[in-house]
Amino acid sequence: MSYKQLPANAAERGAALQAPIWDWTNGIKLTAGATQVVSTAISSNCILLVCSNNCFIKVAAAPVAADAADSFRLPADTILAIGFVEGEKVSVIQATGEGSLYILPRL
Repeated sequence: MSYKQLPANAAERGAALQAPIWDWTNGIKLTAGATQVVSTAISSNCILLVCSNNCFIKVAAAPVAADAADSFRLPADTILAIGFVEGEKVSVIQATGEGSLYILPRL
């Protein structure tokens, strides 16, 4: 198998490298405990998530996170960036132990 080395400079590849700009002033912290908790509506089309414990999350207009097929299991200390519908909310409940879910919207 052969590999092609890509140029180090993004401009040489024909595309500019574009990193998201995060909205640090509107970050949200939720307790990921035995009872599910729901965020306020988030005005962004992309969010960054990380939780200090294993948890289940769900994103919707009225989400209910649970250990179920319609929720996503997020392992502890895993950073997840997801596309998001503005105005929706994030719900979280613990999978193991209590911790905190941090949500950072993109500007």
